[in-house]
Amino acid sequence: MIKKFLQFPDNFLWGTATSSHQVEGDCGNNDWSPSFFVKHKNKLPWCSQALEKIPPVGQACDHYRRYPEDFTLLQKINNNAYRFSLEWARIEPRKGEWDREAIAHYRVMLLDLKKRNIKIFLTLHHFTNPDWLALEGGWAKRKAVKYFCRYTHFVAEELGDLVDYWLTINEPSGYVYCSYLKGFWVPLQKNFFQGLKVFCHLAKAHRRAYKIIHQTIKSKFQRTATVGFANDVQAYTNYIKHRLLNQLQVYFSYKISNHGFYLLTGKKTHDFLAINYYFPVRLKRRGPSTSQTTVENEGRRITETNWLIHPHGIYEVLVDLAVYKKPIYITENGIATDDEDLRKRFIHEHLEEVYYATGAGADVRGYFYWSLLDNYEWAEGYRPKFGLISVDSRTQARQLKPSALFYAEIAKANGLWLDY
Repeated sequence: MIKKFLQFPDNFLWGTATSSHQVEGDCGNNDWSPSFFVKHKNKLPWCSQALEKIPPVGQACDHYRRYPEDFTLLQKINNNAYRFSLEWARIEPRKGEWDREAIAHYRVMLLDLKKRNIKIFLTLHHFTNPDWLALEGGWAKRKAVKYFCRYTHFVAEELGDLVDYWLTINEPSGYVYCSYLKGFWVPLQKNFFQGLKVFCHLAKAHRRAYKIIHQTIKSKFQRTATVGFANDVQAYTNYIKHRLLNQLQVYFSYKISNHGFYLLTGKKTHDFLAINYYFPVRLKRRGPSTSQTTVENEGRRITETNWLIHPHGIYEVLVDLAVYKKPIYITENGIATDDEDLRKRFIHEHLEEVYYATGAGADVRGYFYWSLLDNYEWAEGYRPKFGLISVDSRTQARQLKPSALFYAEIAKANGLWLDY
């Protein structure tokens, strides 16, 4: 057996990622809060459906209070970067009113990360909205853009001296798909034209927020900001390779899904590319439909969320996005499983493909595993286990999994061994 060491570039960032609602739990006043569903079920019809379909989040991992313990665990697994999000509903609990205690709390969290020499990737919007915004129609209304920009300016003013990388919006395509096209996320809509409006409003919000962050950081802190958004991407393929129609399917799927938000926002509003990759999409054998085939029938490896495991897909999307000639950070990549050997294999195989992508011209500068903790997974509740660290739902006790120690060794060595 031959062993080869795959060395990643110097100063490569090794991190993990979380989002506020998924690890902080119910703040009581966002549009995923059970109390919001109960209070407004007569005013907003979808709230009644949400009470039946959306698992209650509860206290999740209580990360809002237990962050010092979690940051210590970050250090134990040799992470030099951490991606997390702010809960807009905590910071602006009522329209136009700022909660100074909440923003001060987040500032203390950032200062703690700084003391530990951990790079900060801060997300401003990760799916949840303040309840007052949901009552006004959410992102389907144009005024959501104005509200988001006001929130962005406030956060930049208060935290701009501490943030290393800004992510305005997480997965705009995924948010629209799950919330407005398929209707299994809040607000449980199935309306293509409404989804299209939301997508356009998110793009407009990103363009404006990009300028606001840059201007605010430069004028107040005399620093240069680094701003992007987290793009959910898939590797598209078709069973039939020799038909032009089938290849056009793949082309338009890539263009709309992976490149759509870049096209709407323009190349000048992205200082770097942040991508979230989990699975590929195999298009149907016939017709122009872009729906996924049932991968279970092929007997391939799948995750507990029924996602096809296809490590080479991350290579394909990285090389495809290298055309923008921007630094790339993989801000989410992970697997839902209780099989620790499979999780370690997943991490190793995907990082192997990331290494090859750097050799093919993709300027990849960091990798964030999703997720640091076993957390709340939206409509799936707590069953899918993505975390490197388990969390006891009764005691909140944390436990490093074998995969966490495996990832820690990769981060420490800044590379991985390949056996062949």
